[in-house]
Amino acid sequence: MAKLPLPNEQPIAVNALRNMRARIAGEIAMHSCEIDRLRAELVHLDATLRLFDPATEPSDIPALRRYPRRCAAIPGARSGLLMAK
Repeated sequence: MAKLPLPNEQPIAVNALRNMRARIAGEIAMHSCEIDRLRAELVHLDATLRLFDPATEPSDIPALRRYPRRCAAIPGARSGLLMAK
């Protein structure tokens, strides 16, 4: 089995990997904050919906999924939106 090079033998590769990891960790943190904001917004929207129609159960409303442009060519997709299953 070949010996892996030590970090001081591959400083460019190690630095690139560290930078990539830091970028991905930052994206996770950013998206976590966005998820928290959207969940709070959904709670308020559900409460408002119940004010106008107390018989409505918001969790019964199916979610619309948005797909990135690269996936928009899926058969049956319109404007990048599909009903979640």
